[in-house]
Amino acid sequence: MLSLQETTTRNLVFHVKEIADLYALKTLYDYLDQKRKEDSLDVRVFFGGSIDSARSREILQNAPTKDQLQSASIDAVVSCYSDISCGGDLEVDVCILKSAVVPMSKEKKAELKEKYGVKSDEPVLVIGHAFSSNEVTKVVEAASKYATVYLVGHQKKDEYNLSPEAKAKVRVIIKYGVLKDYYAMADVAINAANLQDSSSPLHNFVEATEGGRLFMIPSSNLAQYGYRQLVKAGVIVECNDLDELVSRVQASLSDFAGNERVLEARARHLMQTRANYLPVILAKIMQQIGEDIDVPDSDLNITQRGKRVRILHPDSNWGVEHSMNEVDTPEEINLTQIIKTNENTPIISSNYKIARIHEINFENNSTPKRIKMNHPDSKWALEHLMGKVLIEKKILSANKNPFFNMEEGLIAYKQMSPKNSL
Repeated sequence: MLSLQETTTRNLVFHVKEIADLYALKTLYDYLDQKRKEDSLDVRVFFGGSIDSARSREILQNAPTKDQLQSASIDAVVSCYSDISCGGDLEVDVCILKSAVVPMSKEKKAELKEKYGVKSDEPVLVIGHAFSSNEVTKVVEAASKYATVYLVGHQKKDEYNLSPEAKAKVRVIIKYGVLKDYYAMADVAINAANLQDSSSPLHNFVEATEGGRLFMIPSSNLAQYGYRQLVKAGVIVECNDLDELVSRVQASLSDFAGNERVLEARARHLMQTRANYLPVILAKIMQQIGEDIDVPDSDLNITQRGKRVRILHPDSNWGVEHSMNEVDTPEEINLTQIIKTNENTPIISSNYKIARIHEINFENNSTPKRIKMNHPDSKWALEHLMGKVLIEKKILSANKNPFFNMEEGLIAYKQMSPKNSL
């Protein structure tokens, strides 16, 4: 682990917005840890943001967290970049980091099966983000003839409207943060969100292929690095419609002969990503903390505005353009006054997700008014209490607050669980 004893090292904060970010940034943390052990890196890395859940602590193991910084200064903040994540001095395309993970060993997968009690003489099919639908029911009824089916979601078994025969072969998992582990134990995987036509950006397709092939109906938005490469390698199987998907999943399960070649092809993609892109990210980190170092040549798109840097793979297009403007952090912001200004005020811009609130202070014990604001692509509503929103001073000094972005109204948020959580 990175030592906390040295006093001459620079301090980095890896800011986590949701659990998928934590997995991605942990990959980068482990890479930097390796470089430190080789005496080629002199930095301390601390995790901050949404890391308070039991699952997050399990993933972090003994990695240092922001509260251990105490009064030490922060030299740079690193975060993931996607359609739902941004902020900090260095933003890294989350798909690059997800595709840079070290492939899980057979021994580790065996440990997971022992931990979760996954025992089956048949192939294991994992359906992630499962919910009661005609599509999920159709897949399970067909696949359960040849496999034990794990539905990882938020509903009870009786809610899936299964036949008695299929129900007997199904295991339902309702637990936060374990989908990634179940994907690793799968012989075949499906994301229920990709059982019908969709226009949403893809999430979790790299994690879903940890155990074997991923079958899916492609989204119209496939502009995320790693997807095209894994399709070409035969790791992800694209299907034109649900009938084709059911047929191909059935064929794969009924004549299942292992995933060795699939996993070898996936590992080649991951190791190539690590070799090509992690040295580039490391060099930009070193530049961010003041080191005079050259950045290796690559095909990555690196954008810099002031001190802020964004690294994207040319395959990735998240469909949003988060601002890179630096904004002074005020002592306090009166949310009521901001909202009442006009319809073009950034805090209520219809083009961005808005106003995740960290702390609220109400004056004179007045009953707050409530507002409801939606991003056009969002199916969930954010309800915010009206009052004074206070910036937590301990987070970062003015002009270096990764949580405040004027165009998005990001105000030291406390993250709600997004739909792509693992």
